[in-house]
Amino acid sequence: MYLKQPLGTVDFFKAIDSCSGEVLLRTKERDILNLRSQLCRFVFAVAVSEKSFFEGAEVECSDPSDYEILRDYLIS
Repeated sequence: MYLKQPLGTVDFFKAIDSCSGEVLLRTKERDILNLRSQLCRFVFAVAVSEKSFFEGAEVECSDPSDYEILRDYLIS
């Protein structure tokens, strides 16, 4: 699933906090950010200001029910 633009970063992180499994972001360069990690959140928050960051970036949830929690932020 892909991220919607614009993205409310603070609310997105709050939604991730309520997820039960891991939430990963794969960039178009195939880098992987674990969005439950504070360090990765910092990297995400800096990179999200560049519109090209969203191109090809995919969200993967280890628990399929977490997609429902994040549905407001995702494009299927």
